[in-house]
Amino acid sequence: MINQPLKKQFFALLPNNKFIHSFAVVLSGSAFSQFLVVLATPLLTHLYAPKDFGFFAVFNSLIAISTSFTSLRYEQAIPVAENEEDAINLIRLCLGLTLLTTIVITTIALPFKEFAFKLLKTEHHHNCFWLFPVGMLCMGLFQVFHLLAIRKKSFSAIALARISQSAVSIAIRITGYAFGSITLLFSYVAGLVISNSLLAKRTLTNFSFKGASTSSISTVLKKYKKFPLFFTWASLFSTISFNIVPVLFTMFFNPAAAGLFAIANRVLSTPIDIISGSVSNVFFSEGAENRASGSLASKAYKLHEHLAFLGVPAFLLVFIIGPELFKWVLGDKWHDAGEIARWLALWLYLNFCCAPFGATLITLEKQKFIFFQALLMLIVRSSVIVTGACLLHSFKLTVITLGLAEALMALVSAACTFIFLTLNIVKLLMIHIKSLSFGIIMMLPVIVAKASDRYLLLSLAATAVILACYYFKRLKVFYC
Repeated sequence: MINQPLKKQFFALLPNNKFIHSFAVVLSGSAFSQFLVVLATPLLTHLYAPKDFGFFAVFNSLIAISTSFTSLRYEQAIPVAENEEDAINLIRLCLGLTLLTTIVITTIALPFKEFAFKLLKTEHHHNCFWLFPVGMLCMGLFQVFHLLAIRKKSFSAIALARISQSAVSIAIRITGYAFGSITLLFSYVAGLVISNSLLAKRTLTNFSFKGASTSSISTVLKKYKKFPLFFTWASLFSTISFNIVPVLFTMFFNPAAAGLFAIANRVLSTPIDIISGSVSNVFFSEGAENRASGSLASKAYKLHEHLAFLGVPAFLLVFIIGPELFKWVLGDKWHDAGEIARWLALWLYLNFCCAPFGATLITLEKQKFIFFQALLMLIVRSSVIVTGACLLHSFKLTVITLGLAEALMALVSAACTFIFLTLNIVKLLMIHIKSLSFGIIMMLPVIVAKASDRYLLLSLAATAVILACYYFKRLKVFYC
């Protein structure tokens, strides 16, 4: 438990700004939970093989796809519900739908489990099927409780849940490594159970369900019908398009290829989860207020700019010496994961910068755009991987093509969001031209060392000093 006087002193140092205070709370939880993951990753990559992480990535993908429609996306309306009565009815609706869809999907999938495991080249794991419905139910509940916590601005509960989930998962993975990939699956579900328990306790304790009835639930069904009509399909397509990647890599190549991609994606996604995820949660919670006050566009623009300048050095470093970094930190067998990370860097950098835009589109009620964007992403990702496997016959070329296609789609999505906010697209381009220019200048020692193939470690030390000064300046700007 954090010492309360120390906690008060810490927040006294922050500016008198509600967004900064909320961001600090969420960031502290995300940062510490991800710090645990980063700290454990080098050990886990020595304990588990790429094929283990590949199977785990496929399991995660199937859970994510299934839970994208467990409550028909009505949970997304919880933070923006007009009043407490609507919020109560939405929660009851979402909890009931989550349980119902889990039962239905499990019943449908059960007869095909052996065929599915064979198709994914993981026949020896068919006894793990029971973890699928449990994981699906837990993830569906987590989505509801997480968004309720955002509505109630219980950011400390979100932070505690994240930390507990990471700690429990890592502890199980380290102690149970002898059981291989099954341990990875079980640790994921156990972490969700713990985080759900904590979130439910913190968000439902003082939450009254008085006044909720069957008729009132039918009212919110109609009132927030845009979410299931458009957002359900958009979310489904978006989730499938992202999570289909490890599934297709397993089918067209092998589980080891999916594992290499999963580790590369996880390492690069860490800064996204730590910073931009926290920003997005807080920005979402204040979306209705910002829209009503007319400050939504200006705040979204400023956040995008700050995140661009914060993210560019790290992602440029990965692009330049990604394979070497992965080999030094994770071990020789993960050198190829660093090569994959190199070609995913630009795409994930743009995702990092655009974190507030997802909440912005929901706040602006652009469900139709979200739907068509998700559908396009699904078509492009699937086409790139299938084409790369069948025509190029190269895992590396497939990853390169995928990374470039993803980056282009992210940039187009950001441009459309600027248009919705009536912002000048030229400003968007200038943000990234400036940030990339500054990033290249800061990476000059590493670029020179890489080109000459000499003094790479020395150049990294020099770059670390430059980055420390740079981040101190950028965080000071964000802080103020």
